[in-house]
Amino acid sequence: HPLTATAWADRGDLDEQAALDRHPNADGYPGETDSGGEHADADADTPPAGTGERRGLAGRARSSRRLLAIVAGAVLVLIAAVAIVALRGGDDDKGGDAPTASGTLPPVPANFLSTAAVDADPITPDEFFPEQSVAVDTHGYQRLARKLDASCPNLTGDLIVQLKAARCRQVVRSLFLSRPQQGERQVLAGATVFSLDTSATATQAAQVLNQGRGGIAPLPIPAGSIQNAQITGPGGNNSWRGAVSRGHYLIYTQVAYVDGTSGTATDQPLRNAQTDLATLATEPIGDRAVLGHGPRR
Repeated sequence: HPLTATAWADRGDLDEQAALDRHPNADGYPGETDSGGEHADADADTPPAGTGERRGLAGRARSSRRLLAIVAGAVLVLIAAVAIVALRGGDDDKGGDAPTASGTLPPVPANFLSTAAVDADPITPDEFFPEQSVAVDTHGYQRLARKLDASCPNLTGDLIVQLKAARCRQVVRSLFLSRPQQGERQVLAGATVFSLDTSATATQAAQVLNQGRGGIAPLPIPAGSIQNAQITGPGGNNSWRGAVSRGHYLIYTQVAYVDGTSGTATDQPLRNAQTDLATLATEPIGDRAVLGHGPRR
């Protein structure tokens, strides 16, 4: 009973590199506004009739004082400018704190997620599904089991041939139990992430899984973790599955009602579990696409 991957379609292709915009700070200072200079009366130095030379001397004295004031102001402006330059020079001499082009992160290749040869860091034990209790939107889940394997053990059907030799690098399998809201049936979900050699392999393997021509055995249910369970795992006759590729990664989900009843492709608890766990699986892949490497401590 394959579920389509349309619920994941709007999450975008993580092969696209996230761009990092840089906005260097400008080292500038406020511009000086021009006051328009002196606005002396045009007739200030013209002596009125009957006053003789004394009025002319007074006008020249005032002109001299104006000249001295202008010169003094210019000197003050020059001193202030020298002080600013000195301060800026002192800040520049400190160095080390200002961001430089050489200190920025190198760009992530546009095809970083296309192959395991470029995205070479192996999956770490706590990279996928690290939390025992998670919530996506208002939906809660408890992690029952998780396992990281080298290569791809426990494959079935056509997937055995599809992922033979070195095509499958690692696989993470996990098992989750939903916390149903009132009136809902409880869902058991298996979420698996394959790290394959190339995006082409991931695309082809997703087709095999969605067509029901092969799969991978889910992790067993831990003893005592589910009360009155009518199923032995998320891969039984009443289960639904969905697969989608993200670069050279393949995300596969199997969801089933714990009480053994069958559901339709439109049942919201099943759809929620499938979409929510795929979202959790996609987040570490997105981190790699942004950082250009896997987790590093």
